[in-house]
Amino acid sequence: MPFQCIWLKFNGSWPLKTSSKKPKPGMRYNMFAVTYSLWAWYVIVLVGITICFQTAFLVKNFGDIIMITENCCTTFMGALNFVRLLHLRFNQRKFRELIKQFAIDIWIPDNLNANIAKECRKRMTTFQVMTVLLSCLILMYCVLPLVELFWIVGIDASIKPFPYKMHFPYDPNKNWIRYILTYLFTAYAGICVVTTLFAEDSLLGFFITHMCGQFCLLHERIDALRNLTNKQTSFGKNMDDQIKQMRSLKQASEHHNKLIW
Repeated sequence: MPFQCIWLKFNGSWPLKTSSKKPKPGMRYNMFAVTYSLWAWYVIVLVGITICFQTAFLVKNFGDIIMITENCCTTFMGALNFVRLLHLRFNQRKFRELIKQFAIDIWIPDNLNANIAKECRKRMTTFQVMTVLLSCLILMYCVLPLVELFWIVGIDASIKPFPYKMHFPYDPNKNWIRYILTYLFTAYAGICVVTTLFAEDSLLGFFITHMCGQFCLLHERIDALRNLTNKQTSFGKNMDDQIKQMRSLKQASEHHNKLIW
């Protein structure tokens, strides 16, 4: 799997491995599964609350086109990935089955075909570049307000900057504890949003890349079978060769059916 998928695990969106045996109530796995599920819902609530703060700012400054434009970028991106997080949480079983089926039927290891596996890794470079660019984006949102706080407005400013344009139902500037907790809360929500974005897109790209690789393998098998048929002038007369080729053709057909279904 792409290294970006580790963020799906950090965000609580990765499906846990199920055991064939029914776990006992006192097993450590049960505790971990419950904790992981609670963490996943915390991340979803975290992102949802931050979106509410941003939406409140949007409503408050509805007449200011510049403020609305600046706010809508982060608000809509957050809303999109909020839906993604909910979708992944509610479809954990299907997600687990999809990954399992992919590992069995689609994934191309080096020992199967080294050239095609290398080509699949090469095509994932685009998603690595995308990951770097989006990581720089969220770092800018999280770090630049701190630069503004310490070097521009000053730490004694009555209104301190935050990662995004937000309106709060309380005064986060009342003291440093409120400001730090609010800043960390909203900043991590943005990190969850961006990392889910590039992790899920990278996973989808990984699936598509290896699917295309499987079609390349299928193409090679059909070409090899066709070349073998052309070389055998006795095809149709030698029953053993005919049965062997029909068996190879059936295997290629089954391979194709696995890919499209």
